[in-house]
Amino acid sequence: MKWSSWWYYEECLLFCLGVTSLLPTLWGTFVFDDGEAILNNEDVTQKSFHVEFHKRGVLELFKNDFWGSRITHPNSHKSYRPLTTLTYRWDYSIWGQNPFPFHLLNWIIHGTNCILVLHFLRHCYTKVDGSGRIKLPRKVEEIILWASVLFSVHPVHVEPLGGLVGRSDLLAAMVFLVGFIVTSSMKSGLGQFVFLPVIAIFGSLFKENAITLVILFLSLKIFRQRSLRLSPKDTINFGTTLLITLSFLAWRLWFQGGPPVFQHFDNPPAFAESYFSKIFSIMYVWVFNVFILINPTWLSFDWSMGCINLIQTPLDPRFVLVVLLIPIGIQFVRVAFNYRTVLIGLLIAATTFLPSSNLVFTVGFVIAERNLYLPSIGFSLVLSFCFLKIPRSKPFLIFVVIIFFGRSFQRSFDWINQDRLFLSAMEVCPNNAKVHYNIGTMYGESGNTELAIQSYKRAIELKHDYYQAMNNLANILRATNKLDRAECWLRKAVHFRSFSYTKVQ
Repeated sequence: MKWSSWWYYEECLLFCLGVTSLLPTLWGTFVFDDGEAILNNEDVTQKSFHVEFHKRGVLELFKNDFWGSRITHPNSHKSYRPLTTLTYRWDYSIWGQNPFPFHLLNWIIHGTNCILVLHFLRHCYTKVDGSGRIKLPRKVEEIILWASVLFSVHPVHVEPLGGLVGRSDLLAAMVFLVGFIVTSSMKSGLGQFVFLPVIAIFGSLFKENAITLVILFLSLKIFRQRSLRLSPKDTINFGTTLLITLSFLAWRLWFQGGPPVFQHFDNPPAFAESYFSKIFSIMYVWVFNVFILINPTWLSFDWSMGCINLIQTPLDPRFVLVVLLIPIGIQFVRVAFNYRTVLIGLLIAATTFLPSSNLVFTVGFVIAERNLYLPSIGFSLVLSFCFLKIPRSKPFLIFVVIIFFGRSFQRSFDWINQDRLFLSAMEVCPNNAKVHYNIGTMYGESGNTELAIQSYKRAIELKHDYYQAMNNLANILRATNKLDRAECWLRKAVHFRSFSYTKVQ
């Protein structure tokens, strides 16, 4: 690769755009899930880095999930990301509970990923035959550069940087991008197709979605040859890759003791009672993810309880919207086969979004902005292509970049501390019971008893069996010497908790 001044210019531009748009996150604290994954996780807080076999030694974290619980425990979410946890342990052993170095590392990783996206997209256009990067047409280079710029400043990336648990997304994306670049640069042969699943499996130890590298690479190779017929050599290569990948997935399922068990409130669309409601609610969630990428105005740290209601009837306007968008989506896919850039963008977005889609398995969330980190690469490529396809539209593209940059910078302030984060979510999802619960906890810790009581009661109004809110409300009432009311709420909490555990079992 020729190291020219232009190359340095592109690299520096993307890195600077990526990190400066999210600069306020550097002064963030430990927020939301960071407490469970880092501060209250004994796999992280044990400062020893010796390879010990006793409780909470380094090797012990390879038996536990992302939150420090045994991976085989029935209530484990089965998030197996030991290498990410290892980076937390390393940070904690050096810096303790100082959040700045934690955020600094996230910040640097994201800046590096912004650079890697540029080279990743270039390799998506090249033949995977070891011949090296083909000189791309100037127009394609321009589309790729603008796509990388759009990725660098997209507001959905605030969450994986502002929340330290998002490091799993950042590191998995880094391995994904590097893995694709290295694999596509290798000489075509069995070694290439053995290295591919190995690097994908390695990435999945940071976060599971890195395994989609295998799907994307094989899909692009098939579409390049424009035929589903494989030569005997390709059949062996593809078979080897799939055998290694599927063997790992089977081992992973056995190792963790089966699939995770989620509750209805974690992901209501996936637990809808009727097939009609389940199918169209999930499809609406897909549409909403695209909407967030196009218009990242509504951003929230949590989208679970009451943010997105189920589609129960064909009279729901959202059902009509989904039905109308189906032929548009089909037509868009048909167009993609005529434009290589659109096809590549759709493949990147679709394959990397697959683990979050509820198609392969049920996930424990409705929408998670951090899970759009990799899919946003494909979105950025398609958006760049659409703008540059229209004559004299570059000023509008520059305007979009400025808007995304400003929104990212503004959104970063919401993630500086939990107070800002929870209050910002209430503006987006006022009917989210979990948001009101967290705000109640915030007010309770600050000594604002009346507002805490109001928030907990509102959470219970929105979710009548919210026993955690009932329990906290009872504790506050007990502390204010309102014992009769405290006892009443505590009894309700015990009742609904027992009922919830009975349903899970």
